[in-house]
Amino acid sequence: MKIVCVASECAPFVKVGGLGDAVFGLLRGLSRTQEDITCILPYYAALEQNRPDLEQHASVFMQFQGKKVGNTLWSTRFKNIFFLFVEPQKGIDLFKRDTIYGEKDDATRFMYFSTAVFAYLSNQPKSIDVLHLHDWMVALLAPLVRSSHETKVGHISLSIHNLDHWGICKASTLSHFPLTLFGGRKKISLLQEGVLSADSIITVSPSYAKEIIRMKSNPLAASIRTKQSRFCGILNGLDLEVWNPETDPYLAYPYSLANLEEGKRENRLSIGLKSSGICVGVIGRLVPQKGLELLYACILAILKARGHVYLLGDTNKPEHKKMFTSITHPNYHPFFTFDEALAHRLYGAIDLLLMPSRFEPCGLSQMIAMRYGALPLVYKTGGLADSVDDTKGFVFEKYTKTACLSALERARNNYFENRQSWQAKQRAAMTSVYGWDRAARAYIAHWKKGKAIF
Repeated sequence: MKIVCVASECAPFVKVGGLGDAVFGLLRGLSRTQEDITCILPYYAALEQNRPDLEQHASVFMQFQGKKVGNTLWSTRFKNIFFLFVEPQKGIDLFKRDTIYGEKDDATRFMYFSTAVFAYLSNQPKSIDVLHLHDWMVALLAPLVRSSHETKVGHISLSIHNLDHWGICKASTLSHFPLTLFGGRKKISLLQEGVLSADSIITVSPSYAKEIIRMKSNPLAASIRTKQSRFCGILNGLDLEVWNPETDPYLAYPYSLANLEEGKRENRLSIGLKSSGICVGVIGRLVPQKGLELLYACILAILKARGHVYLLGDTNKPEHKKMFTSITHPNYHPFFTFDEALAHRLYGAIDLLLMPSRFEPCGLSQMIAMRYGALPLVYKTGGLADSVDDTKGFVFEKYTKTACLSALERARNNYFENRQSWQAKQRAAMTSVYGWDRAARAYIAHWKKGKAIF
């Protein structure tokens, strides 16, 4: 099959969070099935700093703000995947910025990108078997392609990584583009338009798919229910090459299951932790979805019990940062940033990962933690429910402070009083994480059969 993936980010070229990892992981899995894979991304300013070996591939033109504008497509091949980067003509600085998301004109930026990709696809002589779109940022491509007789696409598949982000566009944004698709509406959701036009919809775990179907007051969920037979959840995998404690170049002391205890001890020393006691990590964005009030309560409880807490997380909300900067304790080590190297080092050192998310479409941190022999403490939701159980972590089923702290107490008791059980959980965790090949095969099966996977 010829598969064209369109996304707003993809590791290693540009990565903000889990989406970039997931897009690249799936592409790698698909490439190993001998499929013909292309990935199209915006040309961000970040590429100038770490520019891959690019060649000019094509030029395409489109209408924007009442004018005909040009775009250059640059290409490179990496890990047997053909990558294209769309660069608007000089003077249109939608992507030459310091940030990837969070701009006031994000809707304009990604509508522009989608329209440029549509112009490119419309000029391709060969047909595309699957056009795979990731999240609201590129969902506009689904109605654009389906309204065109020039674009040769067999199947349009839309992946939803988080239903909370709709991609709302107002009339002022729509006016920049000569689109007749939306019938003079004053406001649209790009994700919903993608849902309505896609041939199949995939989300990132079976449990999250079930949760979406049960959402009664969510208009997007209602739209998905009309296509339930073409909707499925496939659990993301983990890049087992990048996240491998035996070969991880960031670890001071690489280790395997055979020398796990020694590896944890040496890596704790490498982050400056010389005293005994349970070492607990919080690694990820500090946003309400992640259960900030439960994280805060757990951190206080661990410190009160003389445990050690390492927090690595970023936030653009001062009130969220203030919640965690207000904690003062010699055993508390917060880092309010995103640091790839430090993340690897912490996974290698910690015993327990706190991840009490309110909801979690899939989650990546819990998989990495298990791969590194750190047991996750999670709320039973979405991808956490599909990847963690009490044989390889600690799960609570009611989203309350009491239930969460009870799970934390179980974890502490297990760590200190039943080392045999703790080590059995570590062995189960380290051997239960799957790579992307299994997920890639499930995607291909879904595209070929068009059946729901629950």
